[in-house]
Amino acid sequence: MPLGINKAALFGVAGAVTDSAILLSTVTTAGAASIEFTTGITSAYKQYVFGFYKVAPITNAQSIYMITSTDGGSSYGVTTTSTYFNAYQHIIWDTTTALAYRPSSDLAQSTSPQEIAVTMAMSTQTAGGNNTPGANLAGELILYNPASTTYVKHWVCKTSWNQHLAAAYESFIAGYVNTTTAVNAIKFYAASGNIAGTIKMWGVL
Repeated sequence: MPLGINKAALFGVAGAVTDSAILLSTVTTAGAASIEFTTGITSAYKQYVFGFYKVAPITNAQSIYMITSTDGGSSYGVTTTSTYFNAYQHIIWDTTTALAYRPSSDLAQSTSPQEIAVTMAMSTQTAGGNNTPGANLAGELILYNPASTTYVKHWVCKTSWNQHLAAAYESFIAGYVNTTTAVNAIKFYAASGNIAGTIKMWGVL
């Protein structure tokens, strides 16, 4: 990834070009049905980086999803194929560790949403084994060349989050949106209930 996006993320240089990256949009919510980016995804940039900051479901033990659109968010669900790996460390009830492929979270020519975190703890959860409030998701999703009308749209996503049991999870997800129509909107939401947190969208030249 270009140094510019790292510098901008570290120092919060909003609205200013740093090397090859610019902060285009920030959405922060204490609780909404979804966080959407329906404008600004154009041919102006070859990469769009979505940074996740303190993202969490309002309802406990809910997965977080992303889904794309080709009509500015009027409808969502573009055919996608993906892979999904988890690395995790449980710290309460057992001390299980693993790095494993998760076939139930991948997509195979599907218009369903893509899971980016599984049964996450809500930020105020204190029961069910998670006795440390403050659970959330952090990470990023990179969407490559979304305005192309020739090629499919590849993306990669890496997230760190708290599972509903007290555990640290890191997910490695990647795939492609199988369309030659420009992708111009994306939505993030919880499986049930609202979502909270901040997501920033960066454009990278």
